Amino acid sequence: METYGLEKLGILNPSAVYRNLGPAQLTEAALRRGEGKLSNTGALVVTTGKYTGRSPDDKFIVDTPAIHNDIAWGKVNRPIAKARFDAILAKVCAYLLSEAEQQGSMTFTIPFSRIQLADYLNCDRSALSRELSLMQRDGLLDTYKSSFKLLEPEALRQMIL
Repeated sequence: METYGLEKLGILNPSAVYRNLGPAQLTEAALRRGEGKLSNTGALVVTTGKYTGRSPDDKFIVDTPAIHNDIAWGKVNRPIAKARFDAILAKVCAYLLSEAEQQGSMTFTIPFSRIQLADYLNCDRSALSRELSLMQRDGLLDTYKSSFKLLEPEALRQMIL
């Protein structure tokens, strides 16, 4: 049975692997396993728990002398040192370049969600998502969920140095 790299996530010897299911199949599976119920409009309703939203505590701003006095620092706007920010950026670039090399293509899919990737890289999820969005805006890569296309790999290499 093909496991699609689940072992990288610590999932060993699964009894079944479901991949790229359509909305109807996903809904049926959730209902069958008791993970949700249908609303009166036919939408799937699930209870996700208390740790599913974006946390306002996850907002960081690179603190530099040029902007330090213009920011209302506190619980919502928390400073991150430029060196720490650069280290996160270098980790992200190194990981993406490594995946491209291992998969033999500048277009690839990683075996992680954004939350899992942030955990793997030991960085904040919101900082990771923000950096990936900025890299996409700047034309360095294209990304959608776990799929990536590196458009400027040499520029990414320079960010590691």
